[in-house]
Amino acid sequence: MLNKIKFRSPRFPPKHFRNSVLLLTVLGWIVIFGQWFSYQGNQLKGYTDEEILSQELSDTAEVERFNLEQDDILQVILKHLDVHDVPKPRDMHSTVYDRILQNHKLGSVLGDLSYDERCNLFFSNIYASDLDWFVDPEFWFPSHSGTGFTLDFDDFKSQKKQEVREIIANDKRISPDAVDDEELENRLMVRYKFALARVTANEQKAADYISLVRNFNRCYLSSISKVQSTSDEEFVKKQSKFINSFHSSEEQTGKLEPFTPTLEESYIGHNIKLNRRELETRIYRWMSLTYPLYERWNGEKLFSPPVMSNYIKDKTVLKSSSKDHEKFGKIKSSKDSHEKCFLQNFRENINGKGLVLTISDSHVDDAVRLIHVLRALNNKYPIQFVSYDGLSPTSKKRLIHAAREIFADLPKSFEKVHQYFPDNYLDDKTGGLPKQEIWFVNVRNVIRSNYRFKFGGYSNKFLAAMFNSFAEYILLDADSVPVQNPEYFFNLPGYKEKGAFFYKDRKAFVFRADEDGDLFKILAPTAVDYAMFNIPLMSDEHLKIPFFEGMYHQMESGLVVINRNLHFSSTLMMIHLNFFHSVTEKLHGDKELFWLGFLINGDNDFVFNSLDAAAIGDEKAMIRPDTNEKTRAHRVCSTHPGHIDGYDNQTLLWFNSGYKVCGKPLVKSWQDEFEKNTLFPEIKLPEELKTFYESPFKIKKAVVPPFLGKLHCFFPNPDHEPDKAWIMEEQCGGYIWCAHSFLGKLEDEEAQLQGRTGIYVEFDQKSQDLYSYFGDIWMGAE
Repeated sequence: MLNKIKFRSPRFPPKHFRNSVLLLTVLGWIVIFGQWFSYQGNQLKGYTDEEILSQELSDTAEVERFNLEQDDILQVILKHLDVHDVPKPRDMHSTVYDRILQNHKLGSVLGDLSYDERCNLFFSNIYASDLDWFVDPEFWFPSHSGTGFTLDFDDFKSQKKQEVREIIANDKRISPDAVDDEELENRLMVRYKFALARVTANEQKAADYISLVRNFNRCYLSSISKVQSTSDEEFVKKQSKFINSFHSSEEQTGKLEPFTPTLEESYIGHNIKLNRRELETRIYRWMSLTYPLYERWNGEKLFSPPVMSNYIKDKTVLKSSSKDHEKFGKIKSSKDSHEKCFLQNFRENINGKGLVLTISDSHVDDAVRLIHVLRALNNKYPIQFVSYDGLSPTSKKRLIHAAREIFADLPKSFEKVHQYFPDNYLDDKTGGLPKQEIWFVNVRNVIRSNYRFKFGGYSNKFLAAMFNSFAEYILLDADSVPVQNPEYFFNLPGYKEKGAFFYKDRKAFVFRADEDGDLFKILAPTAVDYAMFNIPLMSDEHLKIPFFEGMYHQMESGLVVINRNLHFSSTLMMIHLNFFHSVTEKLHGDKELFWLGFLINGDNDFVFNSLDAAAIGDEKAMIRPDTNEKTRAHRVCSTHPGHIDGYDNQTLLWFNSGYKVCGKPLVKSWQDEFEKNTLFPEIKLPEELKTFYESPFKIKKAVVPPFLGKLHCFFPNPDHEPDKAWIMEEQCGGYIWCAHSFLGKLEDEEAQLQGRTGIYVEFDQKSQDLYSYFGDIWMGAE
């Protein structure tokens, strides 16, 4: 028994003395570090470039690398199943597979082992190499993007030639013009090899990191689904049968040698099976492995996911959107249920359907307006507000008031649309809009205290995606405005088929470096991941996503629809990708991490709306100066990216940035803003412009511009038609974008004209009246 120790509060010296000691300590460390760096620099001066390169890369050769791309068994399996991986810049399979193949033939692993045994083999080899391993959320690897390094030697040479010439000249104290060309070429090659090797080593570390998370997710989270487990077992049986028959047919090979585990694998593998919780703590180091606090609007608090059927009268709204999805959500029975890890239990406890918002106190104004719109839409689904550190009592009170108080004072615009709603739209007793079932979810205790700094800003959105309690949910930004009942989104054909539905951003011509997409290809599942664990590979269809062609914006994440019965672990992968600075620096906020998280987790079951984001509002006609006639192109300018249903090319589903004409004006001088005004000629005074910006915008038209690819973004023409799909205007702080429905000259063949024609929508009067009603609701005071 440990002795109890009492700690006595120390007596501190005077404050000025403590400050002096602290200052001297800091100065001392600065001197020590300065001497150390000087010593290191002097040490390196005594070595050639080749010796430095050899020294730096010596730690990367710990494990013998196997060229699995050329492995006979692997290639035969892929060919037999008609599966192929997309072209990747480098093979970055996990080094754990290399450790396994030092002791075993791939054929014996795939021919002899069950799915569970493969999982145990993989993780036992990690323990065998390092008993203290864990997936470090603070892992950092540098990216070569933006550093001047290019994977092509000729490009590298052209960028670095002068710099290296001057270094050689300085070392030899000669003129740069006197540097020998052969010496310059050799030095450049050494530097290039060094840089390439460092980049490759860093990418390998990242690939190892991701593969640990992905394989844990597959082995211990996805596999608890009865449907997925059956599919995996069937995959292994067919694979084993094929491999054994293949070996029997090969005279030179003979019968497949049976798999024999090493002593370490036998011992460690057995213990992993008994200690999934311990394994989980190493993979999800940042997680406390406890539930968030779920608090209902009436003050009821729960420390596990609420069973929503206990709180929602209409049970039909909680039913699964698809019978196939419902089957996928069924958990397989297990003899060792008492040994399930936290995430397995959480996966089993999610239930029902609902709406999710991640907000802080600063978002409450928009959230209140959104609640009002949801009431006007006759929403029946529960709503959860997820916050990182809890909302203030004042914020909670405002949200509860918006959701629960009688809302019977409707705007005059309701008179034009009342017939479009069901008979029970207004409450029989109060005559008001339906009350909302709201919950507050505080996720602070979910994260271990020493990793809380990793979360903040848009990364909280991933916590909301992960720790809400719903099996199916619509994740919304506070300033998003749906104009269809939420049930519409759960019934979208793509969602009912795949269980995840995303929306595209504007295809404004903003580009990324070509090599940016390489990192995501490298982190994606490899052929050996597929062969071992039935993890789907990225397909050629995915490479057609404009993101991989160099477009900067692909997804708009203001409204996301996800079924976690199918995609539970993919939301976890989003969080891990968000830890990588080298990933997030290539992206704009949280948007792309949703679908990239799916792909890198080996989850290809998601659908993008077929149409890019539209500009919605009213048309701003363009007149040809030579004929004084309207252009063929229609133009709509607004601050609101809207989303048209790709199944009918007509129905507006939702838009972003609230309902004001200009929600974020950032105007210092209204006179200056007025002088910029070219879009609203009816505005005659600066004061009128300010009032106009604050008013609700009118939704009459929509334009989705044509998109022909990164290489076809500019269409100069003599016909005064637009030459670009999107143009950003100066007004409203640059938030106004104009979209054009047609691009380029008029004298081409009809097929070419069609290729340069986008979608132009004129909303009918019913739709316009409904949008005006929702706008009045959104603009109204509490």
